[in-house]
Amino acid sequence: MADFETNFKDFLAAWNRHQDLRSTGAPISSLIDSRVQLDVLRVDLVRSLR
Repeated sequence: MADFETNFKDFLAAWNRHQDLRSTGAPISSLIDSRVQLDVLRVDLVRSLR
């Protein structure tokens, strides 16, 4: 399992990509895929706290 710092950096990078998609008017399918990835990374981030 990766450490918190690595998971946080991965989550932050995915968050920034998601915000870029939103600001450029990306198709809803891309936004959904991005949101699913964010959710997975969020769970990994929380697990790294335990």
